[in-house]
Amino acid sequence: MNGLWVSANRGNIIQWRLEDYPERKTHNPIKTWQVERAQQQLLTEDADRGEWGTLHFSAPADVHHEAGTSALLRQEFARTGTLRNQVDSNFRGIMDEEPVFAFSKSFKLNGTKAGEASEKTHDSVRFTLAHVQDPVIQFAAARGLTLMRPLWATSFLTSESLLHFHYWDFSTAFTLASNYSQQLEIDALKSGSEDYKDILALSARQVLGACSFAGTPEDPVIFFKEISSDGNMNTVDVIYPAFPFFLYTNPRWLAYLLEPLLEHMGSGQYP
Repeated sequence: MNGLWVSANRGNIIQWRLEDYPERKTHNPIKTWQVERAQQQLLTEDADRGEWGTLHFSAPADVHHEAGTSALLRQEFARTGTLRNQVDSNFRGIMDEEPVFAFSKSFKLNGTKAGEASEKTHDSVRFTLAHVQDPVIQFAAARGLTLMRPLWATSFLTSESLLHFHYWDFSTAFTLASNYSQQLEIDALKSGSEDYKDILALSARQVLGACSFAGTPEDPVIFFKEISSDGNMNTVDVIYPAFPFFLYTNPRWLAYLLEPLLEHMGSGQYP
């Protein structure tokens, strides 16, 4: 990973650290690269990319890690097949001797023992990515401009707790996402062609990716990204074509989506 995850401006200075999180309950510990702009620009964007927030790149604690200049790190890895567990602490621009942040794991598969037949083995590793922003948006609410915290912040006191849940919830999240995707495929094929099925699969991901869940469990709201470059949210011309996704996936989400729009209009601030 490199700094372009946290800024579109290649000259911006970034900073990073490797966090080794302690073991939680029966889970193995994880370690995480945290990368962010040295001077974040809250609630701004550049080329449709948020200029605030922190990238969290996580892996199990027993893999190798390294941060360093991209060309040197890649050459060393190509030569040795591993990383050196070193961290370059020279914070600099995103493309100034491009700093990158890596994990590696070696697999020994299909191994054989002397005098024994080949025994097929398997192994795997899990890497997760999270881009955490808090606040997620500035809302022109009836009470005035309000910095909205992400919905997850009402359940997790720290980003560390969020990351642990995110990492160890993989099997549940994978099952739920797979079930949804399979049902969407079945329903799409009833309504159209193979091409239509593929378009729906992509569209569903695009719509969900544009959603930011905020508020509280008692009063959740969704902010929906505009497709232009002005930073607006929840515009009617973008909500309207997304209606089929919400009606199909979870109609209640439409209420969460329309609530901030209706509150803003009812407050007298629009147009």
